[in-house]
Amino acid sequence: GGKARGEVTATLQQKSKKHKPNGSTSSSSAVKKDEPWEGKVKEWYEQSSSYWEAVEATVDGVLGGFEHLSTPDLRFSDSLLTKLITSEKVPHARAVDCGAGIGRVSKMLLDHCEHVELVEPNATFLAEGRSSLSEFGDRCSFVCETLQ
Repeated sequence: GGKARGEVTATLQQKSKKHKPNGSTSSSSAVKKDEPWEGKVKEWYEQSSSYWEAVEATVDGVLGGFEHLSTPDLRFSDSLLTKLITSEKVPHARAVDCGAGIGRVSKMLLDHCEHVELVEPNATFLAEGRSSLSEFGDRCSFVCETLQ
């Protein structure tokens, strides 16, 4: 319920602070000249990459120990996509899963799309995604690349 959601939010905020060079919780991605971490963006991405390379390529690993939240998360995402697609406001022949991880969300996207392209910078995660989605054959493609 609400307590679990609050605990997850607090944990994610704490993890987020660990990955932001100035400890800020701002979601802005623009680097401003007066920021104390100006010019350290590359270092930040390298630290982030190092963090994810140490994470186990499992649902529990990519969800930071909150595997039990995977089902409700996917249920909500599926409900949202169903509403968007039935409203005909969102084309649904193809989707791109950016930061696809191990393909957890991509599998759900395949219920709605003809093709899903997984983009993930972590080769181990992408290999796990390729393995877990092998039953979908050429309905998936895989790109090991960052989005920066």
